[in-house]
Amino acid sequence: MIAKVTKLKNFGIYRAFTWPTESPNFCKFNVIYGWNYSGKTTLSRAFRCLEIGAIHNIEPIDGLEIEFENANADRYNQSSVSKPIVRVFNTDFIRENLKWDLDDRIHPIVLLGEENIELQSRLEMEKSSLVKMEEVLQKRITERELETEQLGSVATSKAKEIARMLRLTTFNRTHLTKIIDQIKPDYRSFLLGEEELSNYHAKATSTEQKKKINFTYPVLLKLKIIHTEVSGILERQCISESKIERLLEDIKLSQWVESGRSLHENKEECEFCGGILPNGFLAKLNSHFSEDYEQLKQALEESRIRISGSTINLISHLPSESDFYKDFQEEYEQCKISLEKAVIEYNSSLNLLLADIERKRNQPFDKLTTCDFTNNQDDIELALGNLQNLVKKNNERTDKFSGEKTEAEKRVIQAYTADFEDKYNYSLRLAKLVADEQAISKFNDVIAAQKIVIKSTEARLSDTVKGAEQINAYLAEYFNKSDIVIEANKKSQFMLMREGLPAKNLSEGEKSAIAFAYFIASLEHNGNKLADTIVYLDDPISSLDANHLFNTYAFIRTHFYKMGENGPDKHKCLCKQLFISTHNFELLNLIKDWFGKMAKNDSSYYTVERGQGNNSKIIKMPNTVLKFKSEYAYLFSIIHSFKDSPSTEFEHLYNLPNIMRRFIETFSAFKFLSTLNIDQHLDKIIKNPIECEQIRKFVHYNSHGLDTTRMIQFPDLAECTSVAKTLLDAIEATDKAHYDALCQSVA
Repeated sequence: MIAKVTKLKNFGIYRAFTWPTESPNFCKFNVIYGWNYSGKTTLSRAFRCLEIGAIHNIEPIDGLEIEFENANADRYNQSSVSKPIVRVFNTDFIRENLKWDLDDRIHPIVLLGEENIELQSRLEMEKSSLVKMEEVLQKRITERELETEQLGSVATSKAKEIARMLRLTTFNRTHLTKIIDQIKPDYRSFLLGEEELSNYHAKATSTEQKKKINFTYPVLLKLKIIHTEVSGILERQCISESKIERLLEDIKLSQWVESGRSLHENKEECEFCGGILPNGFLAKLNSHFSEDYEQLKQALEESRIRISGSTINLISHLPSESDFYKDFQEEYEQCKISLEKAVIEYNSSLNLLLADIERKRNQPFDKLTTCDFTNNQDDIELALGNLQNLVKKNNERTDKFSGEKTEAEKRVIQAYTADFEDKYNYSLRLAKLVADEQAISKFNDVIAAQKIVIKSTEARLSDTVKGAEQINAYLAEYFNKSDIVIEANKKSQFMLMREGLPAKNLSEGEKSAIAFAYFIASLEHNGNKLADTIVYLDDPISSLDANHLFNTYAFIRTHFYKMGENGPDKHKCLCKQLFISTHNFELLNLIKDWFGKMAKNDSSYYTVERGQGNNSKIIKMPNTVLKFKSEYAYLFSIIHSFKDSPSTEFEHLYNLPNIMRRFIETFSAFKFLSTLNIDQHLDKIIKNPIECEQIRKFVHYNSHGLDTTRMIQFPDLAECTSVAKTLLDAIEATDKAHYDALCQSVA
């Protein structure tokens, strides 16, 4: 149990409080009496600090200290690791645990429990967060779907373009993406230049397989050798035993004679003129046209035949341009031009040699030399070789047409695909889509987890609905009727119902009862045991709740007290320790009657007073408070005691204006049946108008002012003494018998 409040320093209205040595330690049952604004609620907040482990609802001034002491003299505060289990009912508890909707246009809802309020707030935040997450998820999904659609669209368009350009019937986006996967590590190496791409494209789109070209290569003479041979023949001179000068001089005649010589073999007459041939004429001719001449003639003819047969006729040898594949045709044209030029030069050289041979035939007996001669043997062989190689390539393509077409098609597709990858960053965008899909999947997991959290929170709120039955039982016990009940709605909130309809216009007493019933129900929440709990009840009866005074008292007594058999535990405290603070004198009297039947060490009585300088203190309850059953008699005793012994040290001096006001209100109520305030009948009590106004000003100005100025001002002692005497003298003059009875009560 808590033995005492060792220290309260700069804790709200407690500026420098230490436990008075003359004050008894706390017992099992404790009552603390004090007027409004004396410091009762602040004291309850000190206990609440132990409950929540933090400074609660206090504005620190130059630091803040609280300190309690248990029965073993161990001290602890809100920061202590080990603290007693404390539950405090005060205005802070009501504010934190009940949310009233006072708008009569809608159903009144009250959400009970600080944890429930926190759970409901958390649930709303969790649901709001879920909505935002789902919005973000939907945005991501929409963006990914749009990107997927766009990326798919450009890929499909590119695949169609490739299929159209290469005249393919089965190429689609799936084929394109497979190729992208193959080339993406080094896709730039698959790009082709314009010319190279054009060549591959021509191969890939070719629809005609050419026949093999049967190109017959002409036999070339070795120009150098033939030139040497002809030169040798030209240099030869015929050997003749008898030359006929006339024939040497006239070539045509010589040729005519030579051709006719064979016609006159063994003839005696001339075949031309019919005359007799002279004796020895044929022998003379034969001597002129010697055997060496015949041999030279034969050599010349053989050379002429060989050279004439070696001239090249391109028309009969060259293939047609259309015989070649399209991409070879330009190269063929180049080869053809080079070859034609070389052939012209080649044939020209041969024709020169033929002219030399003809010239030698006409001058067989002369030594001749060849004309100017150009040897283009290398040029024509190179041109023929190039053409031969081109024909070979063309024929090889014919042999490999299907394979080359397929390979060219592959290279073109790879080139187009690489260009597509370069322009659209397809792989990166596709990878981002995959990453986005994974992120969306993870986000879905987060949302699923959030939904589980929401269900868990809803389940926890749903569990709190079960407490409604207990609260309803307490309300029925508190009101001694069941006209107000609590029902749970779908949001795990509690709806107040009165006779089957939503309860509206709740009185302050009804609200207090509901709050108090909830507090009692919550004491054993989450497995907490009442027997281990220190309970502090701060002002369970408000000034507006007098109608429920006895119900409240009975409710407290029933739930925290049990009378047993005779013995040490006859007066059993059902909680570990009970504190009740009140400003209500009637409740105090009921508690005094209750505690008064207990053993002396079972209960303690204290008063909270607010002194000069806003410094409250907790003291042992004065005998005057314990003595009187009537607050009215108690108030008279304070005023009467001050009148007899005026002093600034008087313990109630600070509150004297308020004491007088309350005393006048009570006296006016039973004497004049006053129902308003002291102004209604004050002039009937104090006949002197000046004194009447003095008292009115004193009690109004000094008792109702709670602003900063009023807090730091202290009533003037002379004024207090004068007002006290005037008031009591007026009471005596108005009702002497009543005044004497009051004086007798304080004797």
